[in-house]
Amino acid sequence: MNGFPNQIKNFFLHFFDILSLRWIWDRHLRNDSDQTKGLYLMFSSIAIYSILLYYPIKLVFSGEWELNQKISFGDIPGFGAVDLRFYAITMLLGVIAGYFLCLKLAKIRGLADTVVDRLFVGMVVFGLIGARFFYVIFNLEDFSDSLLSLFEIYRGGLAVFGMILAGVSYLVWYCWRYKFNFWLFADFIAPAVLLGQIIGRFGNFFNYESYGQPTKVWWGMHVPDSANLDFLTSRYFHPTFLYEIIGNYILFLFILKNYRNLTQKHAGLVLGIYCMGYGLIRSFIEPIRIDPLIFVIPKIGQFPELDLKVSLVSSILLFMAGVAIYIQRKKIYVKYQTVTEIKYK
Repeated sequence: MNGFPNQIKNFFLHFFDILSLRWIWDRHLRNDSDQTKGLYLMFSSIAIYSILLYYPIKLVFSGEWELNQKISFGDIPGFGAVDLRFYAITMLLGVIAGYFLCLKLAKIRGLADTVVDRLFVGMVVFGLIGARFFYVIFNLEDFSDSLLSLFEIYRGGLAVFGMILAGVSYLVWYCWRYKFNFWLFADFIAPAVLLGQIIGRFGNFFNYESYGQPTKVWWGMHVPDSANLDFLTSRYFHPTFLYEIIGNYILFLFILKNYRNLTQKHAGLVLGIYCMGYGLIRSFIEPIRIDPLIFVIPKIGQFPELDLKVSLVSSILLFMAGVAIYIQRKKIYVKYQTVTEIKYK
């Protein structure tokens, strides 16, 4: 019985740990000895405080509020009409948040900020190019009238899997060029990319895009006429972008919670879990999407024409890659003092 009051006390102490962002900062984030625990507590706190967004989101989902997709500053001499789109703001916030998280996690391994700066800039540029190119090649007919529309990324039209492919390609080149351990870098970049994805997904919220099939569930989202979606046959749809945000955030917290154990003796396990987790999340979401990227395999002989959902196939391949990475990297011990890798026999 003596231990029961202590359990109650510890419960409330932990609960206030979650709620008190300032306490987390003072005790953990300023102290290099336990950075990842502080990050986990801070982002857990943010998850709890996000409940405050329930009412405004409910008004949007019910159709009582209609979102503006941009802020108009009017005509500015020499520039014409100037607009700031919320999609662009969310993308920028995602990049900034990912950058600072990347700095924090890299600092744990003793890497200088300048190393992260050079790497991060390249990954952002190549990631955006890859995301846009991946989207465009499966929607060429949408860009046939105007080549300038290829650069209007603020209107949407970015594919996450293109970003991942291009970003990983750049990281492989960067680590080869400067003789760094790819797996070590991937472990502190993967959580930063995931955080950027979480924030960037809110751009779909403002753009009224990336929704699922029509639904009558109470959390279905109202899509107004202003969205200009030709395929609208209903008013309420599954908010698949929100499903992905929630799933990604749970995956993000899981990685932060176990980050120290995952990286203490190995490199690459965090990347493997990211690939498995994100691939699994998208594999469940893609079947109910109504605006997926489609790749048409033409009829060959007796085989009929086949429409493949590009993101669903990519999700399955990403999950399989994550499993392979995790199994392989679990066999290798990393001696961080010299970044020497020793394979278990």
